[in-house]
Amino acid sequence: MTETASVTVEQVGDVSVVRLSAKRFDAQSFEVLTRKLYHMIDREGCRKIVLNLQDVEYLFSESVGLLLGLEKRIKRSGCELRLCGLRPTVRQTLEVSQLQDLFEIHEDEAAALKEF
Repeated sequence: MTETASVTVEQVGDVSVVRLSAKRFDAQSFEVLTRKLYHMIDREGCRKIVLNLQDVEYLFSESVGLLLGLEKRIKRSGCELRLCGLRPTVRQTLEVSQLQDLFEIHEDEAAALKEF
């Protein structure tokens, strides 16, 4: 049985906190996430985003490249992105891919929000 990814958004001041609910961050969950994020950026004018990945247990290697493309698109749009809630397996995947320094990573939402 395939798990369906979902995205929820909570507005905290001028920051949009985006939570991805999917155990596996694969192409399908990435599609759900990017559709929502691009809508927020292009249609809603969102400029500060915290992406909480605490429910994600596994990051597929294909998703690393997709995440990189997402980060570039967000920056081109003049937005700021912070990641938080990374489980050790997800953090390790970013480290192996040598992408951990590309993203601003925080332990939890409170820490990420504090940096804005």
